[in-house]
Amino acid sequence: IAIPEQTTSAPALSKGEIYAEAVNSTVTITASWKQYYSSILGSYYRPATSSGTGFFVTENGYIVTNNHVIEKAEELTVTDYNGKEYSAKIIGTVPENDFAVIKIDAQTKAAPLGNSSDLKVGDDIMVIGNALGELSYTFTDGIISHLSRAVTLESGKTINMFQTNAAINNGNSGGPVYN
Repeated sequence: IAIPEQTTSAPALSKGEIYAEAVNSTVTITASWKQYYSSILGSYYRPATSSGTGFFVTENGYIVTNNHVIEKAEELTVTDYNGKEYSAKIIGTVPENDFAVIKIDAQTKAAPLGNSSDLKVGDDIMVIGNALGELSYTFTDGIISHLSRAVTLESGKTINMFQTNAAINNGNSGGPVYN
């Protein structure tokens, strides 16, 4: 087996350093709406919510998340790492790829971005998210388990994504993954 020559590069960041670098770019998202119910006793609306995670991609408040986090929203609330809450608006969605962009009016710190096409099976990854919708800024790790998994959504559409063994719970959706 030929071993490639070592190249000089910057030392890799520790997991703690990755978290410290990325957590201020991560936000929790709460979507609120009125859910319609009908029963033999009548029809009514009741408040409903869902929660997820997102991350800043610009310094002027643009956030990437998953479409399923925000798709029912009549009202969106974004909370930053320091606990400050903002009202957010939906900028655009691509439901067939479960992708959404929302925006708050604030100066923000953009997340360090990479290229998912550089990932390889076995690569270490770290995930920041709002686990279970209440455990904000939870940090988990794992590996890339597979690069190309076709997943069928409730709508019947199929999207392609990578698979990981990192602990990801409800509420983590839309959060950043780092290698």
